[in-house]
Amino acid sequence: MATLVAIKFPTTEGAQTMLSMLENLQKQQLIQIEDGAIVTWPEGEKKPKTRQLTSMTGVSALGGAFWGFLFGLLFFIPFFGCSTSPSVF
Repeated sequence: MATLVAIKFPTTEGAQTMLSMLENLQKQQLIQIEDGAIVTWPEGEKKPKTRQLTSMTGVSALGGAFWGFLFGLLFFIPFFGCSTSPSVF
């Protein structure tokens, strides 16, 4: 069962404290965290800053490599086979 939880803190330090507490609970195997993010919006800034707990770069690269290999295998390998002369039986 998946649960989405959003908590607002008055300070950035409160969010950092909560994050360290959640990581400690996960090490004790009391909870399981799939992903999380801390969003801060400093005063005077035009947009917020987001920090993800897990990096999605590796997962995205692996998915892109898989789909690139699959489409390459399906669409480009037959062109290599057509360049050879056919055998006559």
